[in-house]
Amino acid sequence: METNINQLPEEKKQALLQLLQDTSWEEKLSKWTQRTNIFEILKISRTEIRHSNMLAWLLDPNENHGLGTDFLYAFISDLTKSHNYEFVEGNDIAPIIESDHALYLLSSDLTNTKVYREWNNIDIMMTLPGNYIIAIENKIDSTEHNANNTDKSQLEKYSGIINNYYSINNNEPYTHFKIYLTPFGDTPSENDWKVYTYGDVLNILIPFFDKHKDHLSIETKVLIENYINILNNEIMGNQDLKDLCNEIYKTHKTAIDLIISNIDSVTSIFIEICNKFYDKYTNDNNNFEKIDKKSTACIQFTTEIIRNIRKPIKEKKFELYYEILAKPSDNGVRASFKLIAHKGNKEIENILQEKFGELTFKTNWTWKDILSNYKTFDNIDEGEINNWLNERFDELNKKENQIQNTKVEDGNK
Repeated sequence: METNINQLPEEKKQALLQLLQDTSWEEKLSKWTQRTNIFEILKISRTEIRHSNMLAWLLDPNENHGLGTDFLYAFISDLTKSHNYEFVEGNDIAPIIESDHALYLLSSDLTNTKVYREWNNIDIMMTLPGNYIIAIENKIDSTEHNANNTDKSQLEKYSGIINNYYSINNNEPYTHFKIYLTPFGDTPSENDWKVYTYGDVLNILIPFFDKHKDHLSIETKVLIENYINILNNEIMGNQDLKDLCNEIYKTHKTAIDLIISNIDSVTSIFIEICNKFYDKYTNDNNNFEKIDKKSTACIQFTTEIIRNIRKPIKEKKFELYYEILAKPSDNGVRASFKLIAHKGNKEIENILQEKFGELTFKTNWTWKDILSNYKTFDNIDEGEINNWLNERFDELNKKENQIQNTKVEDGNK
């Protein structure tokens, strides 16, 4: 319902007027709102492949950045240190590279290090002097998936490729360090892959850039500075910006609350488009059944296959359903399409593994994403959203057809 400004109480009118009269915050925010950034212009600020390209470029001593091996040494040095992550169970993470290996690498000439992109689909692969391997799997808005519709996880497949190639095709043994790089320290499915974050990358890159910027070419300087800004603002979130926004909100709380209460949220607009797509896609199709939720941030539904999997399970609290969820992000909406299991037990784990392949469960789990896809939308473009949903429902149907065909084959044996 729209609010007529003339019908507002006098104190709210005055609050809006004070906000409009206060132009000081525009100048303060201009540091972020008016800054040109090549990654934003090209719409690649959250594109994993571009971040992998940038990191590989920085790490390669033979690239044209003029850094030589300096950034590579800084990166390896950080891998030899313990890290403390508040968001990771156990907090303290042991060094990825142990002391003996660290001493060798940091005292060696790393000029002949080779850096590969997408070697056997691994995001970044490095071979270093002394028969050392560093592999990096990079995730920003996505999560691990099973490898080529097999029961193996993506990381398990990559470990097998690395172990086989560097034992069969080479006479001397290799030492492997495998890194799972995410914004906030997501837990890898395989124990030989180690947690590393974009916060760690920033902690290396910022002081490194400050030390070297006066000796860099203009092109390299601009590119690295832009990349630091993107990591700060888009991937990790900038504390200075958060503090400023909190200051503005405290000063003009009444006016800002009034504005927010009278506009549609970006997530509700997104879900409205998703609801429209869902209703059209599932029209006169008894296979789909929407769970009656009033939330403007998600859509939850089941299919006949999912209901049939759920039906014989005796645990009353167990739930199995698809969910389309929208959350606000710094530059639009972060959407997810998931198949979610809720409140299961060991018996249910076995059933889910039988239907969906190899899954990793934490002890006493409450929520489990069985299938998931993430995408960040910079703009609310109905065509782009519909294309994404079409792809997701095609994947859903493909997976459920596999389950149905397996069931038929088992019945014919």
